[in-house]
Amino acid sequence: AQVVNDVAIASGGSNKMILDRQGVDRAFTEVATWITSQVEVTYSRPDRLVPPSKLEVTVKRPDVHVWAPRWTGAQ
Repeated sequence: AQVVNDVAIASGGSNKMILDRQGVDRAFTEVATWITSQVEVTYSRPDRLVPPSKLEVTVKRPDVHVWAPRWTGAQ
């Protein structure tokens, strides 16, 4: 469970554990809200000799959450 949770969070997602059948409807509604309220932002930069190893994304509004992969994609 810890590995699944770590991978989900590191890749920009989340892991939701439901312990009771009665919580399934509420959990699906919550996930549907997350999915339908997403905004995808694409960042690009000019090619450089040394690519950056870090990209920091922040928001100023307290009611907005950023879910993004922690991996830079560098090989």
